[in-house]
Amino acid sequence: MSYKLLVISSVLPTDAGGGELVLRRHLLGLDPAHWKVDLIFAGQSGSLPTEWPCHRVSRFPLPERLRRTRLAPRLNDQVFSGRLVSRASLSRLVAELEPDVILTVAHGELAPLVAWVSQARAIPLVTLFHDWWPDMVPCTASGCERVAEQFAELSLASAAALCVCPGMAEELGTDCRTEVVYPIPGSRGQPGSRPALGRSDRETLRLAYSGSLGGVYGKMVGDLTAQLCDDSQLDFRFSGPSNDDPHWAATPGYQGRLPSDHLREFLRQQDLLLVTMSFEPQDQRRTRTSFPSKLVEYCQTGLPILIWGPESCSAVRWSRQADAAEVVTNADPQAVVEALKRLRGNPGWLAELARRSAASAEREFHPAQIQKQFAASLAAAASSQSRMPDAPHFHHHAASQQGSLRR
Repeated sequence: MSYKLLVISSVLPTDAGGGELVLRRHLLGLDPAHWKVDLIFAGQSGSLPTEWPCHRVSRFPLPERLRRTRLAPRLNDQVFSGRLVSRASLSRLVAELEPDVILTVAHGELAPLVAWVSQARAIPLVTLFHDWWPDMVPCTASGCERVAEQFAELSLASAAALCVCPGMAEELGTDCRTEVVYPIPGSRGQPGSRPALGRSDRETLRLAYSGSLGGVYGKMVGDLTAQLCDDSQLDFRFSGPSNDDPHWAATPGYQGRLPSDHLREFLRQQDLLLVTMSFEPQDQRRTRTSFPSKLVEYCQTGLPILIWGPESCSAVRWSRQADAAEVVTNADPQAVVEALKRLRGNPGWLAELARRSAASAEREFHPAQIQKQFAASLAAAASSQSRMPDAPHFHHHAASQQGSLRR
């Protein structure tokens, strides 16, 4: 059986990282003998992928300089509610391409229009829910409300809502057809070159972090670095984009932004890998409904993992269920230091954590299993008899549907 898949998404399948890279891996993993893939995008075409035909939808041009003025939130209301994209152009492209199923990512300016076009053309829809977009959108208060309503519409219109973690599925609610699909990792890694088994408790314990160094996560990394700088038996090294902040270049342990092949080698030389999730009250829904892709990647190395985040966050919830990582749920960086000292003195437990990390890579984080689930969800939607879920028609504000998403 072969299918035509149409990806309509503001998140493009590139190797930029995050949701872009996850989408790219999923599309590259589809068997070309069974799947013909096309992509519809809006905006500029400078960084488009070359593996699939790309079709630009008509969009009202908006000078970027206006997005840098005090008018930006009001302009963003128009952008992220989908009002600058031509519905007629989108509908015409979908009609010409005749897909069996539409795939989108619940993020950006095209997302609000996908529920409408899938229903208008009676084509089943599969949506990837990677993060809680309404809490991230830079709009006015009324604009954010509208984006939240459209987020609800999209979840209800989806034949399959592929959620990045159980917290996202719970937040979307029982009215949605949810499945949990963890972020798909890259190729399987080799075990770490400094395995915990047999380490002496007199050796330096090497801890590493890779990821964002902006905002709250930069502060967490900086605070931990300050706590560890005078401890010769605890070595903390980290990699990530500096965001042109000169302070990082002078910070002990900073490795710069490493290319992916160098990053894999850097991580394999460590004893323990760090995952952070924000403790800030305003971030709690985001940390419940997103899942750190670095955690999935870390497990591929077979190295032990330390998670530093609140009890409610998705990474800690995963660890409590899988019993596969050391966890610190105290926001004080000194609590992390104490945990590191305990781990340094217990090489047997570090070895056991490494074994459990590797087991997760063979189980819930196995790339082939994640891809198999993704492809099966697409095929089930494409071949469904009804072709569309029993969802309401979305032509006006759908405030009544907002109750399907927990506030």
